[in-house]
Amino acid sequence: MIEKSSWKICLTCCVLALGFLFTSCGENDAGPESGQSHDREATPVKVTPVAERLFEAKVKAQGTLRTKHYAVISSRLAGTLESVPVDEGDQVKGGETVLFCLDSRNLKQDVAKAEADLLSLQANVHVAEANVQLNQTQLQKALWDKERYVRLYEQQTATKTEYESYLTAYDSALANLKYAEANAEAARAQVKQGEAALSIARKNLEDAEIKAPFDGVLTKRYAEPGEEVGAGDKVFMLEDLSLLEVTVSLPARYYPMIAPGQTKLRLRVSGQEAGEHTVTYRSPTIEDGLRTFEVKAIIRNDGQGLLVSGAMLEAEFVLDSHRGLGVPSHAVLMRAAGSQVLLAEGDKARTVLVKAGLEDGEWQEIVGDGIVAGVPVISEGQYLLENGSAIRVVE
Repeated sequence: MIEKSSWKICLTCCVLALGFLFTSCGENDAGPESGQSHDREATPVKVTPVAERLFEAKVKAQGTLRTKHYAVISSRLAGTLESVPVDEGDQVKGGETVLFCLDSRNLKQDVAKAEADLLSLQANVHVAEANVQLNQTQLQKALWDKERYVRLYEQQTATKTEYESYLTAYDSALANLKYAEANAEAARAQVKQGEAALSIARKNLEDAEIKAPFDGVLTKRYAEPGEEVGAGDKVFMLEDLSLLEVTVSLPARYYPMIAPGQTKLRLRVSGQEAGEHTVTYRSPTIEDGLRTFEVKAIIRNDGQGLLVSGAMLEAEFVLDSHRGLGVPSHAVLMRAAGSQVLLAEGDKARTVLVKAGLEDGEWQEIVGDGIVAGVPVISEGQYLLENGSAIRVVE
């Protein structure tokens, strides 16, 4: 009985074990079907159409604004500053506005003396020229006497002594004329020296009063009335604020990309746009220490206070500019096969290899098979997708 009962218990356990096994197999069979259903579930994505737009290659650098035309106004003579009728911040007119004057009393006396000396030298010329005329007359008489006594001597009606005396008189008259002509030439040379001395005296008197060389604003003052100044001492700084020049240093690798008269640059001063301008100068050499070169551009000041000499600015150079097809930069994926984008074709994603061009802000220029304007490119949800993945486009 005990053995029969044990056998029944074992049979029951086997039946239960087989039932559990079949149940587990049924669950395992249902698992893959459920997983396949999950794999077929479409990934929600957003798309952005390929767009034609302007792409630019740019480089940014810090620069400085300076006035294009400026001058340090210095005293041309040593002397005392007699008057300074203008001050810092004053607008001045070129060739008209008097900036400062030196004490000119001694200079006026120098002019008067030079004028008197010149008159005396000119009189000496008149005397010398009159002496030349006198000696010319005496030479002519000596010539006539000489010719007459030559004939008389040949006719033996004059003695040899008389003949030789008139020859000597002629030679003496000729020498006197040459001497008188030399004196006249020296007198004329002295007149030229006197004229030069008078010109210098007048120039010194003129230089005692200094006028503005061009229109501008006095930005610095270095001396006060009554001070003694030497020749070359600074008195004012004059700047033409209507025309400014931006100066920027760029790394040497950009040297062949900068072309005066062609390359454009955009400026920002104190966070505000200051317009687009054209490069006017590229240094002919590269600085061998820092490996940089200097670039300049001329800017006309609008007078609104934004452009001020000495201000720092941000310059953006446009090295290349053209139109091309582009997509948002994050839509371009870097994978083992290369740069690629995923196109939304119905409910599937298709991988397309692309060649990346310029990147301008948040957009990337691309070229590839099937890449035309308007084609939808997956721009959100693309990172886990592969070629042929199921997708569902959402707004």
